[in-house]
Amino acid sequence: MPTAEELQQQLEKQQEAIRKLEQELANTRATKTTGDEELLKNLDEVKVTSSNLKLPTFWRRDPALWFAQVEAQFHTARITSDQTKYCTVVAALDCSTLQPVTDIVANPPDKERYDTIKKKLIAAYTDSQEKQLRKLINEMELGDRQPSQLFREMKALAGQQMNSEVVKTLWLQRLPPHVQLVLSASEGVPLEKMAEIADKLAEIHRSNAMASSINAIGATSDTTRQNTIVPTQETNLITVIADLQKQMAALSIAVTHLTNTRGRSPQARQNDRRNRSRTHSRQRTDQNGVCYYHAKFGVNARKCFKPCTFVQPEN
Repeated sequence: MPTAEELQQQLEKQQEAIRKLEQELANTRATKTTGDEELLKNLDEVKVTSSNLKLPTFWRRDPALWFAQVEAQFHTARITSDQTKYCTVVAALDCSTLQPVTDIVANPPDKERYDTIKKKLIAAYTDSQEKQLRKLINEMELGDRQPSQLFREMKALAGQQMNSEVVKTLWLQRLPPHVQLVLSASEGVPLEKMAEIADKLAEIHRSNAMASSINAIGATSDTTRQNTIVPTQETNLITVIADLQKQMAALSIAVTHLTNTRGRSPQARQNDRRNRSRTHSRQRTDQNGVCYYHAKFGVNARKCFKPCTFVQPEN
């Protein structure tokens, strides 16, 4: 029969075995809970990505800025999984954009997939320092930008390679003359404040230009209406004047004729009648000198106008 001491030892062994079993059970439960939480977290991220998250169009001119926007959206959507971020970026880019990272997409690394593709894309689409300087000096123009926007882009291109005074000089050269004139007198004003002043000056100039355009359009419309009315009036007046001139010319001819007729003596008018009679008689003979009656009736003519060259045939 076991002694009391032996029974005590057996009891302690059983208690130790029970403690080990309880610890294993606790560890198993903790591992299962952590796995379930991670699974639920990933599922939540996938749900957010597929339903709400829409990444902006990739900006090749500044890929680092694009990734900053993307990471802000990841933060808002509480996406932290490397796999989810990687898949979201790959799904948002078109084939031509993914061309420089084809090897990564075809064979993604086991770890840090998102950081790997991010670094490769930024390196592929970021200009070299030499190209950035050349663009800054030769290619940057104001265009339809605000002056402050142009300043920020030029400052970003310059980076640490160029001091602020050089950037300021290049920026001022791109601004309209009226803006340069005002800013040239703003020595000592911080560049950021100067950019705000340039924006206000540009806005005032645009407003004045728009007002001038509206006034010019109104004046053109009035002139068009006047030009439409005036030619019509001028045409009518010209027509009336032409008719009056014709009537005056006809009256002048009639008056001249009457004046000449009344002013001549009766003897002159009688001579005119005789001359007209002779002319009429001459018209009564044909070109061969035969009178009208002999030309028409021949030997049977009972009248004859002299002179007449008709010869009566002998019987």
